[in-house]
Amino acid sequence: MKKLIYIITLLFFSFTVVFAQNEVDALRYSLTFYGGTARAVSMGGAFGALGGDFSAISYNPAGIGVYRSTELTFSPSLFYDNTSSNYLNSTFEDYKYNFNINNFGFVTTFKTNNDEGWVSTSLALGYNKLNNFNSRIRIEGICSNSSMLDYFASNATGYSEDNLYAFDEALAWETYLIDTVTGGIYEYATVLSLYGDAPESTYGQNQRRSINTKGSMGEYIIAFGANYSHKLYLGATFGYRKLRYVEHSEQLESNFDDDSSYAEILDLESFKYIQDLETRGQGYTFKLGFIYKPIDMLRIGGAIHLPTFYDLKDEYYTSLEANFAAGDSVNPQNTYAESPFLEYDYSLTTPFKAIGSVALKIKKIALLSFDYEFIDYSTIRLRNGGDGYDFLDENDILQDCYKKSANIRTGAEVRLGPISLRGGYAFYGSPYRSSEVNKNANYSSFSGGIGFREKNVFFDIAYVNTIHNERYYLYNHYLHDGAKFNSNDSKVLVTLGFKF
Repeated sequence: MKKLIYIITLLFFSFTVVFAQNEVDALRYSLTFYGGTARAVSMGGAFGALGGDFSAISYNPAGIGVYRSTELTFSPSLFYDNTSSNYLNSTFEDYKYNFNINNFGFVTTFKTNNDEGWVSTSLALGYNKLNNFNSRIRIEGICSNSSMLDYFASNATGYSEDNLYAFDEALAWETYLIDTVTGGIYEYATVLSLYGDAPESTYGQNQRRSINTKGSMGEYIIAFGANYSHKLYLGATFGYRKLRYVEHSEQLESNFDDDSSYAEILDLESFKYIQDLETRGQGYTFKLGFIYKPIDMLRIGGAIHLPTFYDLKDEYYTSLEANFAAGDSVNPQNTYAESPFLEYDYSLTTPFKAIGSVALKIKKIALLSFDYEFIDYSTIRLRNGGDGYDFLDENDILQDCYKKSANIRTGAEVRLGPISLRGGYAFYGSPYRSSEVNKNANYSSFSGGIGFREKNVFFDIAYVNTIHNERYYLYNHYLHDGAKFNSNDSKVLVTLGFKF
């Protein structure tokens, strides 16, 4: 009978319930860590007032106006993510490598042969990477006060069996991990507490979650810039963004108390819950900027980035498997259930940005630069669910969780003939309000590099190390202590460039 009801549930389940589009997903695609050429990366990305580098077009489009020749660049990179977790006094770490293309670009300049007025115009086409989603994380510990089954039972309470959420609670019910309480009105309990011992004596199981992610976000660029009297540079960029994010996560709970469940009927040994999510999409944005040079050694820049308007599509799937120590004709020893395969279309609007920049150029010997970027993460919005869903609740959470923040980038370069030495630092402020557990989830990047320029050819090498700490919950944070992440990412990239 249970099986029949479950099948009916899948056939008639309303997909209006939003399964994955939440504040976490919205923030993921709103964070940008500008990539580009090795020169820009090694200087912390602080190129808003400098220009003359293809990466700068993603910060401040006016940077294209600084060009005086035609240029071609190509920047492959090697990315390494190392993430350690601490959960219930147990520490584990895992890592992942990824080879990718960080940048390719072409800029051509059209001169007027005038030294006053409109000196030149430039056109740029190319690509800059904005974020890398590759990581592998392992969380493991002995939990003595809760289980993910408690989360399922809590969410199921209040609903009849044929109205349970098909991606979570319905799976737990179908695999005999939760069931209705005798005499209760749509009240559910876990297999750990339905029979026999009190729940407190059933915990102490090993919990392990593995999370494997991949994908990236990048921007294809068409930009136009102009040079007025070598004093004022103006630019505009149209950006077409593409993203792909893939996540596979598994939660395994095992080694429950031998006398914990179903008393003498059967004992729960383990269960495994699997989630698979893939998000693909594209969006567009527009940027305007200027660079002003009041004196030869000083440059002042400013830029605005309109929101990026994404059209996204999620593909989502879950499954749940349970293993019991014993079974009979009524209660099977091994149970398995899987959700429908769901495809869901929706839109995302990322925040507006404003960037102010200043740079000092000390003859042809050295450069110092500084960028300040303002961004209001509370303005992120999810919209236009494929089934007409309005995301009002999710957008209220976005406003409550996120705040205005600032990103700071600094960089320096010293030229020693054909060789240049570079260094930089970037700080990306936490998007979370002070009331949130991740209020201090900042990103810090330290970078350095070296460049070689000879006539019309240049070759640059950069290294950047980014550290980030965050708290992560395996399920409802009222039920258990979260894991602490320490992410340490390294990236090595090279740029080969030609001037014509």
